[in-house]
Amino acid sequence: MKPIHDLSDDEWLQLVQRAAALPDAPAALLRAALTLWPAPLAPTVARAAAPLQLLFAALSFDSWALSAAAPGMRSLPSDVRHLLYTATVCDIDLRIAPVDGRFEVAGQVLGIDEVGTLKLVRWVDDPAEDPSAALVADFDELGEFRLRGLSPGTYSLTLRVGADEIALPRIEIALPHDRGAL
Repeated sequence: MKPIHDLSDDEWLQLVQRAAALPDAPAALLRAALTLWPAPLAPTVARAAAPLQLLFAALSFDSWALSAAAPGMRSLPSDVRHLLYTATVCDIDLRIAPVDGRFEVAGQVLGIDEVGTLKLVRWVDDPAEDPSAALVADFDELGEFRLRGLSPGTYSLTLRVGADEIALPRIEIALPHDRGAL
């Protein structure tokens, strides 16, 4: 058999067609192959092989949206914004606070007992403007995470836990009196 880099276009096409016609490996054989990996890598490899399920979280509480008639401490003005999102598999509790002229996002994923990652990406309206790189962080087995040094703007937050990817609606990070100026 010829090396792949020496195949003509017709031979390459035939090889691709034959490969595409091959049946997928049986599930039991795939599981057996994945167990050959060392124990620390096996869950990672299994997650990579699993299909990803995209879920969308809905905003269920926003402290900036409280009316003036809200009773008690909740009615006092505050620069700290509290957001609560609900998805089918978990709730996401976020706190956005100004810190030294920048912002900090701290939160917790509630209802999931495993570690995961989150990605925060800044949205830009002008295609000529280069968005800052995505911030990626891990959250621990308690679901806690913290991102520091954020500039004001509109961001999207996506969490990945096992085979679930949870997308939150866009989040405006600013002081209450600066809202709408972004």
